[in-house]
Amino acid sequence: MDTTTDGARRPAFAAAIVAAGAFAFEAWFFNAAGRRGEALAGGLIWAAFCSAIFAWIAIGGRPDPARRVFFFTAALAFIPSFIAHLVETRGHMAVTSAEIASGQVPFCHIAITTSLIPAALLRTLDFPAQLSGIRAAFYPMLAYWLLSLLTIGRGWCSWVCFYGGLEDGISSLPRRARVDIGPSGPVLRRWNKAILAFVALAGMGTLVPVYCDWLCPFKLVTEYAEPTSLRSFLALIAFVGLFLSLVVVLPLLTKKRTQCSLLCPFGAMQSLLDRISPFRVAIDTGLCVSCGACDRVCPMLALNPEARSKGRPESSCVKCGTCFGSCSKGAIGYAIRRQSPTPSLPGRTKAGGSFFETLLSPALLFPFTALSFGMIISSGFSAETMTRLVRLVATGSFLIGGGR
Repeated sequence: MDTTTDGARRPAFAAAIVAAGAFAFEAWFFNAAGRRGEALAGGLIWAAFCSAIFAWIAIGGRPDPARRVFFFTAALAFIPSFIAHLVETRGHMAVTSAEIASGQVPFCHIAITTSLIPAALLRTLDFPAQLSGIRAAFYPMLAYWLLSLLTIGRGWCSWVCFYGGLEDGISSLPRRARVDIGPSGPVLRRWNKAILAFVALAGMGTLVPVYCDWLCPFKLVTEYAEPTSLRSFLALIAFVGLFLSLVVVLPLLTKKRTQCSLLCPFGAMQSLLDRISPFRVAIDTGLCVSCGACDRVCPMLALNPEARSKGRPESSCVKCGTCFGSCSKGAIGYAIRRQSPTPSLPGRTKAGGSFFETLLSPALLFPFTALSFGMIISSGFSAETMTRLVRLVATGSFLIGGGR
């Protein structure tokens, strides 16, 4: 832990232990309470994993790499659970025209960018999903999104979004970038806002989820329209190309989250609305020595000399905390918006700081809130994947119910 005296270390450690205990109870409640058999075992595995991640953050003193381990693991756990469920209920991953016509497609949070305006103005949902009744329906997903705005803001993109977790993990695999796209940062940050404007206007004008129909790279690992026509076949080719280029190849070459920076309209919307969130990343300009180390490691191109001089990252910041560990001066950390700009880090407290000051500091409050959000959202598919793995060991079958 980054402390200077035993007096400062004690309240920081005590606060971390209390916060970790509270998180462990929360993880048990959402993942294991009331479950039996294989479901209980799977839920306990995921609850224990999430609890260990938070303890790592709270006691270890940095959000990364613990956050990245959780984020990538949650994304990897989402894919087999989602696909297995489709196979069990449909017999395949592809969405048929009949299922589209009857609105039986799980609603994706990215579709909010095209669905929100038609739903508000025209009372029409342009995405073939249910309004309510299931967890992956329009109203529940809308509630999750609104709650995220009031709490973690664009932190959704680095703590919750299973699509972002996949790209975040892939971008962290190489030891160094082979292609430097740093100078192109301002252009790239504006590009996904242009995509947001395009898909929002196109969705309002055509009542068609344009992004989902043509631009989403993650159709390849979730579901896609059954390729029964030239249009659907061309869309499938586009999905494959976008996934391989923006989610795999470019992140491996640049160590940047290129899909999130270039293409994702949901991330662009979150960056525009992030000021609603009480939390932000702050830079202490008095401590910063302008070494540029944080600029190089930021996966979202949110840091540069101008941002550092202003004391805050660009709006593309996803509050991942990757930059914290790169700063030898401890000049970057979480802060409460419109309060003191001095950043704080997990495991560090000012000399003489009390237990409650440390417990309620942004350094603990934001990771607790963000990881809680990620844990709750993932409590369905990730815990289910753990359950399926337990079933695989016990019975030799990953599927529940055998599919068809």
